[in-house]
Amino acid sequence: MERILRWKGWLLPLFSLALLLGCSANDEVEGEADTEGELVKATAEEERELEPVPVAANVERFQHSEPDMLMRAEPGMYHGDQYDEEIVLDALKAAVEEGIEGEELFYVLLDLVAEDYRQYQDYFDQVEITRLDVTDRPGEMELDVEEGEARIPQANVQVLFDSSRSMTGTVDGAVKMELAKEAVEDFLAQMPDNTHVSLRVYGHKGDNTAEGYAESCAGTELMYPFSPFEEDAFLEALDQFAPTGFTPIAASIEAAKEDLLAAGGEQIESIIYIVSDGEETCEGDPVQAARELHESEINAVVNIIGFDVANEEQEALMEIAEAGGGEYFSADSANQLKEILRQRRNELISEWREWQNENLSESRVRQQEIVGESRELQMEMTELTRTEQERMVTLSRQLEDELDMNMLQLRNAANSRALALRNYMTSTSLQIRNEAVSTGLSERNEVLQEGLNERHKLYRGEE
Repeated sequence: MERILRWKGWLLPLFSLALLLGCSANDEVEGEADTEGELVKATAEEERELEPVPVAANVERFQHSEPDMLMRAEPGMYHGDQYDEEIVLDALKAAVEEGIEGEELFYVLLDLVAEDYRQYQDYFDQVEITRLDVTDRPGEMELDVEEGEARIPQANVQVLFDSSRSMTGTVDGAVKMELAKEAVEDFLAQMPDNTHVSLRVYGHKGDNTAEGYAESCAGTELMYPFSPFEEDAFLEALDQFAPTGFTPIAASIEAAKEDLLAAGGEQIESIIYIVSDGEETCEGDPVQAARELHESEINAVVNIIGFDVANEEQEALMEIAEAGGGEYFSADSANQLKEILRQRRNELISEWREWQNENLSESRVRQQEIVGESRELQMEMTELTRTEQERMVTLSRQLEDELDMNMLQLRNAANSRALALRNYMTSTSLQIRNEAVSTGLSERNEVLQEGLNERHKLYRGEE
């Protein structure tokens, strides 16, 4: 190696300079002077172009046994499209004449023709197999929540429950109040885990007489504040009221707005379901109240579920739902009431299935992209090693022929380098692909399991 560093051999490419002197006998002296000046200028430019090029400048970068370090090394002077076999061969012959041989000659060869693998090593260094960032689950919205903080609910769902005297009527042989309580409890029990639910009751105060009018119309009460659904606590809340008075829908909507504001939080989806068997009977304006709630900063949606509502009263309830940006659903029987509430559950089941399929597909695409890129780059870099190997082997044979020397050691070194690089490239690329496949399988299994579990929970709610 010391000899390489001391070696001051220079490459003087073979060249010829042809001067075309085409002056005729009739040329003027001035023309001859111009021609001579042009020739002198051309000669000077040729001399500058043909300045000697140093070789064997720094070979320490090739003195590594680790393939990754070899791939980080700067390439040879004549790598890739810059390769010039004649120039390189002359440089090698000059090195041999200087007494450089064996391993040292191989380093000189690399300094001349080693290919550039740095971008591929950069890929190995930087490729990262990250886990899938799943899309929002049904009912979720993205929120910035500091790690360690309590999770803010993604949706607030409140039921405004009609407990007016008319709910003592019967449908299909059963009391409407009891049927509605059962349906509402079943509905809220199936809300997603990240949903907070609430129950507000109206019409359960006073009575349906003139004497009880004022108390009844002012009687709207929060029975179950916004919180995750707890079956025992919710059933206890349902037992606290019975049908008795008038129907203050407007006052209940106004109170619901205060409930939602008190629940706090930003970017929370707010949904109101009013379960009623009739229109407003307390002289309030529920249409205006619903519109104000919907157009407020809360942006709540007000839905109406009309249970056994007289035909002449349905239009009034429809107007409330329209003003509140929601929908009106009509149920004339216990089964219809359950079916309406079941529809939302079925929508959630479909949403979970769509969520599952979307994330399974995204996981597969991500895996295929990583695997495909890894294979493509492996093919590129492998082909590059073959080009480098072929050039070095060819040069060694030409040296043998022209110098009548045995260059087997040079060829063996070239072949060993190529094999080591290809083995490293193959094993590292395979490791990347295996990790991508393993990660993909794991995350798809988690998505599939979560989707199945959530759908099963919703299905069980129908039993």
